[in-house]
Amino acid sequence: MLHIALDHDLSLSIHERRHAQEIFALIDANREHLGTWFDWPAATQAPEDLSGFIEGSLARFARGEGFDGGLRQNGNLIGGLAYHHVNRAVGRTEIGYWLAESAQGQGLMTRAVRGFLRYLFEEEGFSKIDIRCHTENDRSAAIPKRLGFVHEGTARNVDLLRGKPIDHHVFGLRIEEWRAHNEAQEATA
Repeated sequence: MLHIALDHDLSLSIHERRHAQEIFALIDANREHLGTWFDWPAATQAPEDLSGFIEGSLARFARGEGFDGGLRQNGNLIGGLAYHHVNRAVGRTEIGYWLAESAQGQGLMTRAVRGFLRYLFEEEGFSKIDIRCHTENDRSAAIPKRLGFVHEGTARNVDLLRGKPIDHHVFGLRIEEWRAHNEAQEATA
């Protein structure tokens, strides 16, 4: 299936049925950490609980509407990276991500998202990419800031987390901003 090289040691592979046990093991090992920001870890109590999620991702992929994938470092699963809310007519999509607690603080997700942006802009042909994250998740918000995204605002009461409404930062990056940011980074390197 689909496999994308994101960086020298990072890759992204679409989730397949055969990955259910591996995904579950990583979620289970990081249940408390992930539960700070997401409700889905509490609903994932066995590998079988992932079947609808994986099937839905494969169906979206078949329709050209994105997918959920496993982020791997040197072949080892360390998190997830996805694109969804695809609007091909305007060339827009949204990406989301999560990372095992032990993999945080090393710049891995920033590198992974940078590689994924390259894929989405150059291979998939998108012209705008959004990232949304919980307003209290400073680590998650730091990633789009590092990569040249524009903070477009705060969406209020967009979801529930443990039954309480939460707000999201909304970040956006157009292809021309991405190119300019990359050129500036190369000029200072």
